[in-house]
Amino acid sequence: MKKYYEFHHEISKNKLFKGLLGFGLFAEKIPNFLTSESFYSYIQTQSFPYNDSKPTDYIRYSNMRNINIPRPLAIPDPFSYANQIKILSENWLRIISHYKRKTKSQPFKISRIHIRRLKAKHSLFEMNYKNFILDGNPEDNIYVKSKYVANADVATCFPSIYSHSISWALVGKTKAKQESGKKFEDKWFNKLDFYTRNLKYGETNGVLIGPHSSNLISEIILCCVDYELLSKKYKFYRNVDDFTCFTNSYEEAEKFFIDLSEILKGFELSLNSKKSKISQLPQADVSNWVTKLNHFNFTDQYTTKHGQQGVRLRELKGFIDFAIETMLENGNDAAILNYAIKIISNKHLGILAYDYFIKKVHHLTLLYPYLVLILKEYVFEKHLVEKEIIELIANDLYELGLK
Repeated sequence: MKKYYEFHHEISKNKLFKGLLGFGLFAEKIPNFLTSESFYSYIQTQSFPYNDSKPTDYIRYSNMRNINIPRPLAIPDPFSYANQIKILSENWLRIISHYKRKTKSQPFKISRIHIRRLKAKHSLFEMNYKNFILDGNPEDNIYVKSKYVANADVATCFPSIYSHSISWALVGKTKAKQESGKKFEDKWFNKLDFYTRNLKYGETNGVLIGPHSSNLISEIILCCVDYELLSKKYKFYRNVDDFTCFTNSYEEAEKFFIDLSEILKGFELSLNSKKSKISQLPQADVSNWVTKLNHFNFTDQYTTKHGQQGVRLRELKGFIDFAIETMLENGNDAAILNYAIKIISNKHLGILAYDYFIKKVHHLTLLYPYLVLILKEYVFEKHLVEKEIIELIANDLYELGLK
């Protein structure tokens, strides 16, 4: 099993520059009609710094989450972003060395989601990357002797990251403070701090949510948090800013929260107490609703001449109603509808079932705009939806957005 820092050694500084600038300017949740690939080619012909090192503002964009609450995203000024990526790539070996120091003692890769080379892709980061096959699933090994699991996350992590704490993580708080200010502007860690601030108009609080470089920045800091927690013998793993720790007692789980909170304070971060919880083991491996939907009994299925399983109108209605009821039982989590639509995407629908399904998806998408992201791949393309219907849904969504 590869160590954490070995994944980063697979990326050269040139690949980092191309991956972050050409394919990491926009968040995954921003519609993919936008691309920065041509901008990357243009920057190759320009001299650094690309905009005279000026602080710039950024574009605000909200993406609806599965609980119908907007998630704020950002699109940075591309020239300021290119400046930051240039500093990251030029100091990539130093950053890898930092990762190595903080992770070489890990018995498994504690951080599950981070910048890495992806198979057959130019981008270097995906929020939903399934890495257990490559990295092994640590949970299977560390919960065996545990009785409780503690779940915690960092309160508004990216918006709370203090730009100076990047230097604290890289070279230590004492040295970073001693070598701050104009006299030490040429220090590489101060340059990274400076060009990161420039993405937010020179502000020291917060990194932008969306650009892939922010995930690299957060890892610089949070792998230090991992290092401190591991030194205290906790058995845990982390998905971006979500920590999962397995303990032998309820008291140990409470102690984990206390220690995590104290370590975060050292980087001007805090624990999200509202989302912190302790649960007794055992727990189901997947959410209960996933099991329910996967085991829905389509008793009257048929097989098409192409071997595809078909669903009749009556059972389709029953399945959609079941998915909606399950969603309501689970706090209006639209991820359940998302999953149900993906299940139907693999089914053949006759004329009546098709007409019902498209109208139902149209209605549900206006109630839960979170579903917009799967319409193209799992509805329009899978069920060969007519252009006129797509236009109607798009126009209704546009009007909803205006309101």
